[in-house]
Amino acid sequence: MEHISLHNETGLDPPGIRVRPVPGLVAADYFAPGYFVWAVIIENLAKIGYEGKNLHMAAYDWRISFQNTEVGMLDDDIPLAQNAVAFKGASWTDPNSITLVVMQAMLGSWNKSSGSGKDMGSELAKRVGINEIAESMMAFNTNYKDTGLFGVFTVAKLDCLDDIAYAIMYKTTKLAYRVSEADVTRARN
Repeated sequence: MEHISLHNETGLDPPGIRVRPVPGLVAADYFAPGYFVWAVIIENLAKIGYEGKNLHMAAYDWRISFQNTEVGMLDDDIPLAQNAVAFKGASWTDPNSITLVVMQAMLGSWNKSSGSGKDMGSELAKRVGINEIAESMMAFNTNYKDTGLFGVFTVAKLDCLDDIAYAIMYKTTKLAYRVSEADVTRARN
């Protein structure tokens, strides 16, 4: 029972114990020998051309609360956390891929060692620099054949993670509602 119990205070694995669900399709095909969960559906999808390259199963650890499902590692002795807030982007051929490139430029990038902050063109970079809520941040936009990934990657102190996540979500959402012509011109050049 010790190995499937969670820590009373953190809601994560106890110190020294790390239990995670089996990754991939094998995590959901059978509950036990003879008792299928998704095996029949997986087999039928294989018959029409799906395989491990284009079919993905995201296994879920039922013991962990929703807000802790994406905590990869929690170690209070590590002073900085690497964090990404990401969304489904656009493929190479999608006309929206150009829009996301402009949005990436508008969100910008910033590094504490650059010495800039209030003078940055990006509103997000200004906020990060002036309020010192991250060591660095960088918007990214990666396009693949049939999908993409868009977001912002940060390195921040543990006590600043809520602030940087809020700033990213606020500035990203703002791009959907209020964008000045000057911001678009700056991002395009």
